[in-house]
Amino acid sequence: MSFKMGDLVWLGCKVHKGMFPSERNIRVELASPKRKIISGLVPKEFVKGSTSHARGQVAVVVTARPKNGKVSVLFPGEILTSTNPVEIATSLLKKAWTLDKIFTLDSLPPGSYQSLES
Repeated sequence: MSFKMGDLVWLGCKVHKGMFPSERNIRVELASPKRKIISGLVPKEFVKGSTSHARGQVAVVVTARPKNGKVSVLFPGEILTSTNPVEIATSLLKKAWTLDKIFTLDSLPPGSYQSLES
């Protein structure tokens, strides 16, 4: 699957309740080549999955062209364990459009994504 800058894609994660009803605590574990954990608080509209099953997906935005099987993605909300954007293997990502809903950057609430310039 090919990705381009600006694509909204789904990334598998663990999902838990956040501090507020409007957010979810997400956790992504990257295994290789060295183990990395990405954890943060994300507005609930960017998460698919149930907190009762602790499995889901978070919507992220591609910020650079893929290179060597990896792509840079920007997480919504506040990422607590890593800088944002984060480099992720393209094999972990899935295009984020379905028959019932299409996401675009313009349709997201203001301030949902941290600025690339910060």
